[in-house]
Amino acid sequence: MGDGSSAFVLEVLELYRGANDTTTLQLYWPTIKRIVQWQIRMSAAFSVPQGLQTTYDILGFPAYQISAYVSVFHIATMAAGAELATAMGDDSFAHNCTIAQESAKAAFDVLQWNATKNSYDAGSKGCIKGQGCTIGVGVF
Repeated sequence: MGDGSSAFVLEVLELYRGANDTTTLQLYWPTIKRIVQWQIRMSAAFSVPQGLQTTYDILGFPAYQISAYVSVFHIATMAAGAELATAMGDDSFAHNCTIAQESAKAAFDVLQWNATKNSYDAGSKGCIKGQGCTIGVGVF
């Protein structure tokens, strides 16, 4: 899921930041790293995840190539992954997360910003990396 796995990573980050809970971070680090790597793989085509299911699915996001909801969760997960990787002493992985985050932010703006509506489209189809999407629905 585009949001459930992200929420897990963000919750561990919250525990780490709020309570300096390194025990939970160390316990779940292998899982967190796999989640982040999976999201990076799911983002290979557009730099944001493509076609993922979510728990918040009023618009039927899997019917679209990309959704703003999943893209924003992805960007946050990459930032969290970088911070947690740094805490774990995995500087190389932190760097990869930062690169993925920056790529995702740029792609999100290019692919889903709708200048006519002056907002981000919630779901998009007909996407071409670096150019945009031809169909956008909803407002995010």
